[in-house]
Amino acid sequence: MKKSRFIVAGAIATGLMLSLAACAPGSSAANAGNADANTAVVTDPSKIAATTITEFDSFTDSTSGLSQYMDKVNAAFMAKYPKIKVKRQTAGGDINTTLKLKISDPSGPDIVPANQGWAGIGDLSASGLLLNLDPYAKAYGWDKTFPTSLLQQHSATTDGKQFGSGSVFGVPVNQGSFVTVFYNRDKLSQLGLKVPTTIDQFQASLSKAKAAGITPVQIGIQDQAATAILLALQDAYGDPTKIRDFVYGEGNVKAQDTGMTQAADTFAKWAKNGYFPKDYQGIKLGDSATSFVNGDGLYFFYYTGYLPASGPQLDKFGTFIMPRNDGETAPVTGSSSQNFSIAKNSKSPDASALYLNFISSVKNGQISIDVLNTPIIGQWKENTSSAMLNDTLGVLNQADKANGYLPYFDWSTPTMLDTLSKNQSLLAAGQIDGAGMSKALQDDYAAFRAKKK
Repeated sequence: MKKSRFIVAGAIATGLMLSLAACAPGSSAANAGNADANTAVVTDPSKIAATTITEFDSFTDSTSGLSQYMDKVNAAFMAKYPKIKVKRQTAGGDINTTLKLKISDPSGPDIVPANQGWAGIGDLSASGLLLNLDPYAKAYGWDKTFPTSLLQQHSATTDGKQFGSGSVFGVPVNQGSFVTVFYNRDKLSQLGLKVPTTIDQFQASLSKAKAAGITPVQIGIQDQAATAILLALQDAYGDPTKIRDFVYGEGNVKAQDTGMTQAADTFAKWAKNGYFPKDYQGIKLGDSATSFVNGDGLYFFYYTGYLPASGPQLDKFGTFIMPRNDGETAPVTGSSSQNFSIAKNSKSPDASALYLNFISSVKNGQISIDVLNTPIIGQWKENTSSAMLNDTLGVLNQADKANGYLPYFDWSTPTMLDTLSKNQSLLAAGQIDGAGMSKALQDDYAAFRAKKK
């Protein structure tokens, strides 16, 4: 079973983004997809019949900002379109084992969280379980509403051979998360430092922190969930176009062409230099996050919106994107915190599509801000009551201007996250180097792509 990219104990666990287990493509997938694409659709709310649609998500903690966002959006939708009721369902734990059954059930939910990547939209759409949204994408103008890099994250070909192009099978909820570097504001000031603007400056700050008796990077890899540090370094070293092409299977890009070799070698160097906690290989990621929030560590690599702190405590920390040395604007690996598709069995596709158009709108980014979370679409003023949120809005604005969202590297195959995590442990143990890491990832990738030809 494939692990979630967000596996952290305690407060973070309430916001799990679950990666779905692979589903075998169905023989009738292409025909089903093409039929959907040619179907007439209704987008005029006055002509959509009164109905109830069921929305299914994974935000089980009713006190979390993620769950509050869903409740507020659903209430706003029903207030605007009173003929359409939204019934919300949630599921905790790992929905890998239940979502395919839910989508297959004729009485199952209309709106489903079919995660991006091959293990989600790629295989579920090819299995004929998701509605082809091309007619709605055209009617609602989603190609103009969403940055191209975000729309790409929700696209797949109907023959099951390509992810990242083809037909649209989902939309991003306007609430996002990015690979980021958190920092302790007081400790950075104590060291007489500012937020680094190059990798060299960042690495110099690690050395200075260690000399001052401060843990440079808080991390724990026991549960193989701390891959954000590798993705951040990959973005700093790699060519964004090559990373994107690798994930989406375009051209002939190899894993070693994406900056992963340099990222892995840098990780190994930091480990050798003592920049991590002494026993980090035996620490769980959730415990390392708690240690960071409690004041142990200058930096912590993770995802915006998933630090186990809130209110004034959260504002003790800041966040930035790992910078590059070449002067280029650093790309941002990120996506919506939940993406939604419509189940093929939905009896109310027009109402469901109206809901998707509503929840992915730029306007609803304000609801994210209202619950102190980050949108994923639009330009936003960095003047909220939260210093942390202002930092993340700065990153969002940077990414939105540059159309710079990179897909998560592990979306490239259904097993890539496991391969990346396991080889990170080997890297930490000194059993492989950066070249060995890239080889393992390339072997996984090549085996999967061979099956898709």
